Amino acid sequence: MKNNLLLIVSLLFIFSCQTNIIPHDEGLYFNSNKSMPRFTLSNFRSVQNRKHQDSSLALVTAISGGGTRAANFGVGVLLGLEQLKSGNTNMLNEVDYFSTVSGGGFAAGVYMNSLYSYNLYRRKIEKDTSAKVTPYSLDSFYIVQLKSILLKDYQFSLYAAFIRGIFNAKINSDVALEHKIDDEVLGYKYRKGKDKKSIRLGNIFKWVSDTGHVIYPYFITNATCIDNNAIVQYTPDVIAALSISQFTHRYSTNGKSNVPLKRSEVMVMPLSLGIKTSGSFPILIKNTTLVSAADSINLYKYKYLRLIDGGVADNFGTTTAIEILDQEKLKKKGLIVIDAANGVTPGIFATTDKVKMEYALSKQMTSGLDAKYFNFIEDLNQTCTAKNIKPVILSIRNLDDPALTLPGVLINKDIAIADLLKKYKTYPDIEKMNATDRKIIFLIASNVSTKYNITKGEQDLLILAGKTVVWDKRNELLDLMK
Repeated sequence: MKNNLLLIVSLLFIFSCQTNIIPHDEGLYFNSNKSMPRFTLSNFRSVQNRKHQDSSLALVTAISGGGTRAANFGVGVLLGLEQLKSGNTNMLNEVDYFSTVSGGGFAAGVYMNSLYSYNLYRRKIEKDTSAKVTPYSLDSFYIVQLKSILLKDYQFSLYAAFIRGIFNAKINSDVALEHKIDDEVLGYKYRKGKDKKSIRLGNIFKWVSDTGHVIYPYFITNATCIDNNAIVQYTPDVIAALSISQFTHRYSTNGKSNVPLKRSEVMVMPLSLGIKTSGSFPILIKNTTLVSAADSINLYKYKYLRLIDGGVADNFGTTTAIEILDQEKLKKKGLIVIDAANGVTPGIFATTDKVKMEYALSKQMTSGLDAKYFNFIEDLNQTCTAKNIKPVILSIRNLDDPALTLPGVLINKDIAIADLLKKYKTYPDIEKMNATDRKIIFLIASNVSTKYNITKGEQDLLILAGKTVVWDKRNELLDLMK
C-alpha cells in the first residue's frame, strides 16, 4: 500500500510540475456567456459526394472512450462492418462521419490512416498504366500494420516524457502523446520521402468554397472544456470560430498568440492534436491548451482554451453524432454507436474492508460516467425516435447474458483467450458461438482496464468481441442500408 501511495503521489507531483510549451493561465476562455460554437455542415462540402457510396444515406459512427479497450474493440467492429456487403459496397464504406471520444479516436484514427495510405499508394500505381490497383481492404491493412500499431505501449511514452522533461522543457506528457499518436496511429513515421507528412484537417475537411472532392469521411474528435464542461468539437469551423491563434504539434509551437489563424492555417492543424486532446484523462494525462485571440478587450487575461478528455462531457460521442444527423437533409439517417465502456455493473458488497487510494481516485474520476450510462440507451432511443434516426448499438455488453451463471471455478484468462481464439477464427465459427463462450468474452473484454497499453491476448479478444457483436446485429445494420 505504501508503495502504491508513493507512486500515485509521485505521479501527481510530476504532472503538476510539468509545463506546456504554451503557458497555462487561470483565466477562462470567455469572459462572457457566449456559447461554445458547433460543427456546422453548411460550412463544408458534402461527404455525400464521395465516390462509391450511397448518397441517399447519412450514416454516423460514434465510438466511445475506454483507452486501448475502446481502440481495439472499435477496430474489431470496423473490421466486422467491412464484411457486411450490400450490392457493390460494404457497411464500413457507407460511414459518412465519425464522432469519437478518447480511445475511440484511436480506432477511427488508424482507419483514416489506412485510407490516407491507400490513396498515396493508389496515386503512385495509377501513374503506371500497366499496373493494377489492388482494392482497398481495412482487413489487409490491419494484418500488415494496424495490429502492431494498436499494440504499441502509449502509456510508456507518458512515463518517458516525465524523465525527458526534466532535461528539456519542451517535452511533457501532453506533447509526447500527441507526437506518438501522429507517428503511430496516423502513420507519420511509416511514410517516406515527399509523403512523410502529418494528416491535417485539410486532408479530411473541405470548406464549401474549396475545389476538389471530399475523399474521406468527416472525422470529429470531442474534447471537454475544463472550465465550463462544454463539448469542444475539433473541426475547422469550430477552431476558426474560437479564434484559435496558437497550438503545439510535434514539440513545436505554431502561430502567433494575438493573431487568429486564417482559414487556410486552420486546415494545417494536425488530426493527432484532436485525438490526443480528446483522450487527455484528467490528472493522469496533461490537458491540452490552445491559445485564442478572441477576447480583444481582455486579450491577456482570457486567452486560453483548456481541454481535457471528451468523456467527461459525453463518453459516447453521441451528442455530436445526433447534432450532425439533425443537420442532414436526407431522409435515411443511421447512427452506429460503438460502446466499449466497462461492462461490469459494480456490486453492493466488497471482499475487503480496505479502500485503496488508487481505487478511490479512479472511482471519483469515473463516477459521473457510471451514472450517465444507466439512462444512456433509453435516452438515446427516445432522441433518435423523435428525430427519425435509426440507431444500432454495438456494445461489449451485447455479449452478456445476465441470466447465465458460470460454474464457480476460477478462469485462467490467458488459457481462456487462447481457447476462444482457436475456436472462433471465422464468421461461420462465430455464428456457432455458444452462450458460455460469449459470457467469458464479455467478462474478459469488459475488464480490460482503461489505459494506453494492452497485451496481445487482450487485443485479439477485443477484435473478436467487436466482430461478434457486428455479426449478432447484422440484420439491424444491413437494414440501415435498405
